[in-house]
Amino acid sequence: MTAATPQPVTFESPCSCHDAHGKARWSVKNDPSLPPTDASAIQSVTPSDMFSWPGPDVHLTGQSERTAIENNWYALTGRVVALKVEADCDLHIALQDATGDKPGIDLLIS
Repeated sequence: MTAATPQPVTFESPCSCHDAHGKARWSVKNDPSLPPTDASAIQSVTPSDMFSWPGPDVHLTGQSERTAIENNWYALTGRVVALKVEADCDLHIALQDATGDKPGIDLLIS
């Protein structure tokens, strides 16, 4: 028996694709809310700032809502050092601080 051929995922734009297969926390990944109009509500961060944050303090499942820090808005400044597009439409972006002197981080953008 041979393995099934994966169905292709089509990117319609840098931010939109169809036939994606990774649906875990789909509503969280595709939150249509707009950034706050008050710029002071958006915190500036670097990849090394994010790298130092603790992980979730609750068990997350495929149906989990946003928790704690996921409910905030951030202006992230850094340098892209690697990019990987997965078959399920997820983008993994490895960033480092713009100065290049701090550890990088792998961000999942879906």
